[in-house]
Amino acid sequence: MKIGCWVLVAMLLTGCAGAGSNSDAGLGRDAASQHALRVAHHQSIAITREEALGIVEDMNAVLSIQDNAADVVCGVEFVLSGGLSAFSLGAGVISSTEDFASLYTRVPGEIKVVNMINYCGRFGAFLGCAPVPGESLLVVRSSRRVEGALWAHEYGHNQGLSHRSVSRALMNPVVTSRARVVNQQECKQFEAGGE
Repeated sequence: MKIGCWVLVAMLLTGCAGAGSNSDAGLGRDAASQHALRVAHHQSIAITREEALGIVEDMNAVLSIQDNAADVVCGVEFVLSGGLSAFSLGAGVISSTEDFASLYTRVPGEIKVVNMINYCGRFGAFLGCAPVPGESLLVVRSSRRVEGALWAHEYGHNQGLSHRSVSRALMNPVVTSRARVVNQQECKQFEAGGE
């Protein structure tokens, strides 16, 4: 199984993703595909349900707003499913294949928030790590302006998407708040997710 991850994170302080609030009932759009996400976090990580709702809404904004002519509006809607759950397995630090496999298989949820990712198919410092394809992803808390794109990017890996070295592409290996462009093929993969 191939693992997708970010090697470099450039946190640009421009282009913050959408505003507003998401709810368990969704955003009320006519989305072609709705994906319920359960979020688990290590017990030492501070993240509230409201913060998670905001990040999920930012994921929606990344895929539903056409940022330039190369960007495709996707009929995808992410919703937070239930409350957040905390886990105590390990220290919330991924430093080996075994650490990744343990959290991936033993902690329920599609999104798992950890303290640190030092291993994602190789050693380094990563904000996210997800199998390509897969059923869940690991992320580290980051700049609020980047988290929606981070979660959407890693979800893209779960849907079978690899990195794409195009400026401002959501699947670019360099994560920024402006990395939001999705092409038609990527959109189809996002829409098919969870089926």
